[in-house]
Amino acid sequence: MSAPFLGLDLFAGAGGLSLGFSAAGIDIAAALDHDPSAVRTLRANPGCGPAIVVKRDIRRFGPRAMDRMLSGLYRRSRPQLIMAGPPCQGWSMVGRGKLRSLGRLVDGQDPFRDPRNRLFRAFLRYVAYFEPVACVMENVPGMSHYFGVDVSKVVYESISALGYDVVQARIEASDLGIPQRRTRLVFVGIREDLGLTFRYPDGPPEDLGLPKREMVVRDALRDLPWVPVGSRKETMKYRPVRPRSKYARLLRPSWMNGTIEAHVTRWHGEQDLAAFRALRQGGIYRELPPELRRYRVDIFEDKYRRLSWDEPSPCLTAHLAKDCYSHIHPSQARTISVREAARLQGFPDWYQLEGSMGDRYRLVGNAVSPLVSYAIARSLLESLGCRPRGDWSCLSEQQGRAVHGGE
Repeated sequence: MSAPFLGLDLFAGAGGLSLGFSAAGIDIAAALDHDPSAVRTLRANPGCGPAIVVKRDIRRFGPRAMDRMLSGLYRRSRPQLIMAGPPCQGWSMVGRGKLRSLGRLVDGQDPFRDPRNRLFRAFLRYVAYFEPVACVMENVPGMSHYFGVDVSKVVYESISALGYDVVQARIEASDLGIPQRRTRLVFVGIREDLGLTFRYPDGPPEDLGLPKREMVVRDALRDLPWVPVGSRKETMKYRPVRPRSKYARLLRPSWMNGTIEAHVTRWHGEQDLAAFRALRQGGIYRELPPELRRYRVDIFEDKYRRLSWDEPSPCLTAHLAKDCYSHIHPSQARTISVREAARLQGFPDWYQLEGSMGDRYRLVGNAVSPLVSYAIARSLLESLGCRPRGDWSCLSEQQGRAVHGGE
């Protein structure tokens, strides 16, 4: 069979799914999101993502409306792949803790009382309407144990009932070449009439050329230039520390010029800076001496966490939009920059992130890692018996030609 050549990206966010699947050669017909900064980001990267970016609330923009919008561009073709990363805050342990502290969550509560927890049904409506060859949905593992209710089983059975052979698994980003501990629940369905079953990737795609070891913070950040606390310089000179790692070269191809974007940082007071300096690499808040603590150590034992050069980063989350105490630079007394967060998440340096500083941290923290989605896309095409029509280096070269006017 021919490769699925049209995809839809629902709840697209920063575009991590679109970017990874585009790199594998799948054309993204449209991406949908209602967040202004997400939409601006998607539109700022036209050469590596959706042909159309739709700024609408999916609860009010169903598959028929999408079909009518696409019919003008794709008269004889319909989406053969639908993918989605619905909001995860309602399922995550951190999100539940926040709701409980506000008195909006009690044990035994109906998991679908939170309207965010019902949004996966919009994904199902799109799958039911378009009947694509395959569908992909990503979320957090907390979906599988919501106060004794396994909502992941509901998702699995719902996709299966639409006529799909579904494979569900926990994906660990660090197993797929990302320097980050990030576990996610991924559902991949292939239409039953094809008689095929998806096989999850067991490592990073070989074409990436990553070394046969776990990627660590050093691989992602060591080449980036020093930047002061509170820097707001959006474009700065890039003088790399050498030698650069294979991971850094993957995210920053040779065609890029001598500048770097979005290497901007938060401002911190003297008490925070003193605490940052006191923490060892890999250290957390409870290890600070009492005079440097501002919060109760029994509640906020890991309020601060300093990265270690030689370990993967802890999971990036949307809370980076509030503060970045969970990701303190390994050797500088500051929290990580927007660009450093993007590096840890697998976004290339040429990928534009739009919005305020907080918006960009949130978009990166919520995103599916592009390198993880690339690994899933390659495995999906192989499971379908298709040869990928592209690869990561081709996409980077394409971006380079676009930047340099086709030279």
